[in-house]
Amino acid sequence: MADLRKGTRLADVPFQVQLPISPKFMAQLIETKTMKSGFREVELPFGSKPVTVELPESAMVIYPNEIETVSDVKAALLEAVRNPIGLPPLREFVKPGDKVLFVHSDITRNIPRNESIEVLFEELPFLKDEDLTIILANGNHKQAPFDDYDYKEEYRKRFRFINHDSRDQSQLVQVGVTSTNKKQFFRFFVGDQTRKALLGFIPKLFAMIFYLLTLQFGKFRRNLGLGYPGRLILALMARKPTPVILNKAVVDADVVVTLGQIKPHYFMGFSGGAKSIFPGVAAFKSIKPNHLMKAYLSSRLGSISDNICRADIEEGVSFVKRLFIINTVTDGAKGAAKIVAGHYIEAQREGVAMARRVTEVAIPQKFDVVVVSESFPIALNIYQTAKTLPPAGKILNPGGVMIAVCECPEGIAGKFIVNEIIYQLGVVYSCPENHHCILVSGLDRKTVEESFFTYASDFEDAMAQAKRLVGKENPTVGCIPRATRVVPV
Repeated sequence: MADLRKGTRLADVPFQVQLPISPKFMAQLIETKTMKSGFREVELPFGSKPVTVELPESAMVIYPNEIETVSDVKAALLEAVRNPIGLPPLREFVKPGDKVLFVHSDITRNIPRNESIEVLFEELPFLKDEDLTIILANGNHKQAPFDDYDYKEEYRKRFRFINHDSRDQSQLVQVGVTSTNKKQFFRFFVGDQTRKALLGFIPKLFAMIFYLLTLQFGKFRRNLGLGYPGRLILALMARKPTPVILNKAVVDADVVVTLGQIKPHYFMGFSGGAKSIFPGVAAFKSIKPNHLMKAYLSSRLGSISDNICRADIEEGVSFVKRLFIINTVTDGAKGAAKIVAGHYIEAQREGVAMARRVTEVAIPQKFDVVVVSESFPIALNIYQTAKTLPPAGKILNPGGVMIAVCECPEGIAGKFIVNEIIYQLGVVYSCPENHHCILVSGLDRKTVEESFFTYASDFEDAMAQAKRLVGKENPTVGCIPRATRVVPV
């Protein structure tokens, strides 16, 4: 093995992490209260354990569509690689003597790691252990210790593994630049930021003075942010062609095979396809200008065909000459509705068609308050929890409130990244004007208020705040318990 970070194990499996949380706080969340007239109990994923909350009887609870799931993952993998979309079968695509790089999505994705390795060797009996390298596609996310992955001990010993680091220059090499036309993004962003700066200058000035006078330094720092000039500088950086800088292992391989997941993504439309390579095993220098374009109109949840961010990564991946993808389509929980394989665009698009059947839910109205929640790994920190908000934003009234119910035991995970890059340059554009964000978590008030969220001590407190903010005693309420698995339409 090589390039592996060691550290404390999380728990037995990646999605059942056990991290510190106040027993008193957990007891408050899990305790089933006496039902009040006109209310209903709804179980929400929270992190390490689900919680039960009380919602008005009139609340609309929105789940992914039920669909038949894959019962035999290995058989489905074999079927996919033997009948790929847009490419020859895997056994014809890979030749004897080829050096194969197998790209596996990072620990936050639920993919059939061990089964896929079994399938690889069944389909390629000529493949030697020394000709296979497995790379963990972390993108710009924090590396999880290798011991936290659920690979068989046999595989840990047999194969070389690389834990990709987007900032480790020794791992990286530039293979080209993209030519995606970004002028329309720059014009849009400059105009939008100028409008917001002019409209918001006086109210923001008074708000900042108020926060200083009332010693609310957390809110003062949060609202200060980059400001208009800083965001224009970031936009100017994104306007330039994207350098395609990838892990050297991609360039050294004769064939690259990826194992990823197709599910809703808040600015790539849906994940999967090229995403395993770019940003999966790309450099931070490449990821940053691409992700800054998520402010553009087409970079939205569920949008694929005209999505400028996806067009950019798909052009970048065109530099990888022999690429074969394997993608699982999530079923709305933790299983798979389908497995597709083949060309990184054609196969991904067929997977997206199935993903839409699972995730797209027609919602006949908008709401004053939308409650969202998720389990691990989304509920690990505020960085990931922010991804629950764009689905809520699609069905929220202007001036409405989004309440995220996520444990977040790892805290914010980078104040600047979360507040400026994730929220101000991304999430904001998926939400209506004057929206509010409240977090119910295991974190203390000080930590939460260093982020863009407002602190709530528990769910009842969050609902009370929401009622005050929308000015209604009986607001309309929507709830998406697995928010990252739903695309409201």
